[in-house]
Amino acid sequence: MKPAGLVPLGALVASDIRARLGLRREASLATCALECGAQCCRHRDMVVFLTPPEMRDLKARAEALGVTVPVRHMPRRPGSTAPWAYRLADTGGVCVFLDQATNACRVYEHRPRACVTFPSAPEAFCLLWPLPAPPASATPITPHKGETHEHRE
Repeated sequence: MKPAGLVPLGALVASDIRARLGLRREASLATCALECGAQCCRHRDMVVFLTPPEMRDLKARAEALGVTVPVRHMPRRPGSTAPWAYRLADTGGVCVFLDQATNACRVYEHRPRACVTFPSAPEAFCLLWPLPAPPASATPITPHKGETHEHRE
């Protein structure tokens, strides 16, 4: 009899093992566009910091596509070489370069470094590097008023 909750090792592929361990997966069209739905490109709080050359390049590509990419100058970011910021909140929470029908980036080959290296830390909405699930012991059981819980082995 197989213990409940266990999956035969043969049923797991490498990406499942990495995901179950909370390790970073590789970005790909299948993972980001098809499985995830490009959530990073639809995340209202996302900010993409741009170098001056990236900002000029994105502005030109946006113009060629007939869209506007609003950027803000952020000169007071200490130690940063990327003083420009594109906030998705400024475009309704969706990146202007996202093809919403396919979830594919329309400037993928020329996307900014911030997009190439995303995520740099675990993110709740990202399949590439998800936040680890909290341990079962993280939620203490609080007895109702007048009750006590005994621990029995």
